[in-house]
Amino acid sequence: MLRAAHDVLALPPQRPAIYKQATVDKVIQSAMTVASRRFDFPKATPRGEVEGFKILRAEALRVLAWAPTPSMGTDRPALVLARVAASDQSVNPPPRVEELVESSIGLCRLIAASGKSADFNADYAAQQVARAISAIGIEANKNIEVKSPTLRLRPWKVDGARLLEAIELIQSNKDPYITEMVKQTRPLLLDLEAGRVTQAANLGTWANGDTKPAGNSLYKGGEPSEVKPRSVSDE
Repeated sequence: MLRAAHDVLALPPQRPAIYKQATVDKVIQSAMTVASRRFDFPKATPRGEVEGFKILRAEALRVLAWAPTPSMGTDRPALVLARVAASDQSVNPPPRVEELVESSIGLCRLIAASGKSADFNADYAAQQVARAISAIGIEANKNIEVKSPTLRLRPWKVDGARLLEAIELIQSNKDPYITEMVKQTRPLLLDLEAGRVTQAANLGTWANGDTKPAGNSLYKGGEPSEVKPRSVSDE
């Protein structure tokens, strides 16, 4: 069902519309429920069961990435995406690369569409995208030079191309932090798209360093919306 919902939401706007906005809202709410579900698997749980949970969550994130606005009533789809992108401590089990890709793309779409969302800190969202891209690059560096397609864990070049397209959506944003974030992430994604080893660690140092977004949470006011990235020792 999630895959079918994604395919419909990804279609270009139709005239007349093929679905009502109320339908979109319900689909996004359902995807949020799946994507934000936390499960503490016992250590003895078979790997396949844990990965199956993550695959389902990734499908929900692909749907959530088409949320039209950062907030939908009391729902906050951008917060779910941001916490996955940054591997927040609340996201359990920790996200796989596929989830980092999908949540980053969704956040970029929301940043690009956030002009009328006065309560949304787009620069803070951009920081979470940078964190995700760094993590993706680190994983790619471990595997990208493998020559055998059967041993390559991800279509890294495709990931790079998709993320580049997402970054292009926000490069016209005049916010100083977002401008610098695009400058920092684009070379890494060009390397990823070309099948080269990336400077992922350098990006991670920047994203977690002294250059910080003006906003200190994803939303201005309301319920807490900080992102608390998981440390390596937590995984």
